[in-house]
Amino acid sequence: MIIIYGVETFTKHMGFFGPVETCPNCSRSYSPAYVRSRTWFHLTYIPIFPVKTCYYKTCPVCGNSVELDKKTAKSLMINPNYSQSVCMYARHILSLKPAKLFDPDNSYELWFKDFITNQEFCVFAGLSKEQIKNIKKNMGLKQFQIIDYN
Repeated sequence: MIIIYGVETFTKHMGFFGPVETCPNCSRSYSPAYVRSRTWFHLTYIPIFPVKTCYYKTCPVCGNSVELDKKTAKSLMINPNYSQSVCMYARHILSLKPAKLFDPDNSYELWFKDFITNQEFCVFAGLSKEQIKNIKKNMGLKQFQIIDYN
């Protein structure tokens, strides 16, 4: 009998909290995203117990992140003075869809919207549906829309 063991890291997008900040990397001003990253020990790919937990404050535009300790991250995420004001979604550009059946479909774009300033901008273009699914999974986004767009 073969026993497979090791560690696996899972990330969960906790939300967008806090006042608007300017990112030192991309110079855009948005509420930061908070991400929890847990490393689990597993046996035969079944998580048994967490080994390490990290929290990150991330720029939702460029992905630049800073690691926070648990106490600081929890206090920033609980603050009732600030609520989520941004979202990410994907657009499927139907006019860019390939004409042939087996051609790769790279007609997806990842968009970011700020509800306070009502600004929208494209973060990535030319993505496949598989890449969009991986972004959704890696960021831990539960409410993530894919919109058909002409």
